Amino acid sequence: MLIFFSDDLWFFTLLIMPSLPKSQSSEFLRTIPLFSELSSSELHLLFKSSAKSLVGKGNVVFQEGDPGDHLLIILSGRVKVSLLGKEEKEFILVVLGPGSFLGEMALLESAPRSATVSTIESSVFLRLDQANFTALLHKHPSIALKLLKAICTRLRETDERLRSILMLDIYGRILQCLLSLVQHRSQPLKNHLVLSPRPSHQDIANMIGCSRETVSRAMKVLQKRGYLTFLKREIIIHHTLDTT
Repeated sequence: MLIFFSDDLWFFTLLIMPSLPKSQSSEFLRTIPLFSELSSSELHLLFKSSAKSLVGKGNVVFQEGDPGDHLLIILSGRVKVSLLGKEEKEFILVVLGPGSFLGEMALLESAPRSATVSTIESSVFLRLDQANFTALLHKHPSIALKLLKAICTRLRETDERLRSILMLDIYGRILQCLLSLVQHRSQPLKNHLVLSPRPSHQDIANMIGCSRETVSRAMKVLQKRGYLTFLKREIIIHHTLDTT
C-alpha cells in the first residue's frame, strides 16, 4: 500500500502496488548499514510494519519545528535538508538519496524537527514510528551504535562545510561542495568524476552561502581553467583544487 501526497494539498489516496522494485523491498534495507545485521524475517517484519509514502517533487516532507515522532528512510528519489534564515533565505545542509534516513535526532530526543526536508525529485519513503523504532533499538543495541556513528559523520560533514565557508575562496567552496555531492551519488571514471544529476547554480549557492550570480561567474572560470565540464544533466570534475 502506498500513501500518495499531492503536489499542493496534504491529502492522500491509497494505491495498491502489484510489485515493488528492488530498491523498495525489504531486502533493500539490508544495504543500509543501520539494518545490515537484521535477519531476513526481521527485515520483512520491519518493512511490513512501516508505512510507505510517495511525495511529489518540490514538496515539503517535514518542516523545522514539526513533531519528531517518526524516522524516514529514503527508498528512492532525492531530498534536501535545509534551514531558513532571514527573509526566508534557504541554506542547504545536505542532499540525500536512497538508503539515507531522516529525523533520527528529533526521534531520539522526542523533540521538534531541527531542519526542513523537501523533495528534489519525486521520492518514496519508509516511515518507522517512534514506538517501533524504540522496540527495535532495545532488541538490537548495535543499531544504536550505528545510528550514533551516522550522526557523528553528519556533524563532521557540517563542520567541514562551515570550515570551507569561513576559510576557502569561492572556487574552493564550490569544488568542495561538488565533491561532497559526488560522495553521495558519483559515477567514478578514470581520471575524473561524474556528478549526476547536475545541481542547479541556485542549489549550490544555497549550500555554500552566496548568491546564484556569484556561483555562475565562478563556475565559468572553473570551466575555462579545465577543472569542470558541463553537460546537459551532468558535471564532469577533471581536477581538484587545493582546499587545505
